[in-house]
Amino acid sequence: ETQFLTPAPPDFDLKRIKQAASRIPPFKNIALLENDQQLFNAVGKDAFYLLRWIILSNRSQLFYLHPKIQLNNLSNEGCFQFMSIISSPEQEDVFQQLKRKYGSIFVWHGSPTERWHSIIRNGLKIGRKNFGFGCNEIYTAKSSNISLGFSHVNMNPFKQSVFGSSLSVISLVEVVKLPNGRNIQEQVYVRDPKTGKKVTKIIGGVLNDNCDVITFTMEEACIVRFILVNFNMVYDIGSNQPQHLPSINDVLRFQTG
Repeated sequence: ETQFLTPAPPDFDLKRIKQAASRIPPFKNIALLENDQQLFNAVGKDAFYLLRWIILSNRSQLFYLHPKIQLNNLSNEGCFQFMSIISSPEQEDVFQQLKRKYGSIFVWHGSPTERWHSIIRNGLKIGRKNFGFGCNEIYTAKSSNISLGFSHVNMNPFKQSVFGSSLSVISLVEVVKLPNGRNIQEQVYVRDPKTGKKVTKIIGGVLNDNCDVITFTMEEACIVRFILVNFNMVYDIGSNQPQHLPSINDVLRFQTG
């Protein structure tokens, strides 16, 4: 019931989405099903097609971090940690070009739960520039307490959720340390989708470091790296940058034993 269902599942209005979602069982039960036909029989036509769209239309990946490989000092009871792979290879390449020049740090970003469908699928975007809503900057903070204030704690409408009856989402974002307060114009290399060759592109924006809050107008300079559900600690990441971050290889090694 917000502007943030971007993209929206085709052929589903709000009523149909709610009815379909109410038929989805716990995912530990879904994981036991052997094929699509069994899933169709278990949840019904609408829930089956909604789940299929959610999974197949989303190129982003979230990897659950088992307690043995979670982020150090960032775990509290009831918190779930995920590594997020949201950016495309092209976006990641541009970020790494900027990072090699300026370096990077980690900061917090908090948004209400209804916005995370869009963030996970599109990355952090400047609202008015892209979707006609929100602010004309991307807001991050050094203290989790500030970002948690923007996250809000909402009722979890999915009754079968392992997260419980309430839900809040906060993220760790890697940002390029652009010079504070300067409007930066950078030439980066991108791949031409038609020819496959590397071409140059000019991107621009500014980072404003206001002690506790850092804002961006350059979308290419920030990427969501980790998502924490129901995190409730006060943690100043400005003076305590996370150490020994798990890599995708760590996650895959743990999953495969």
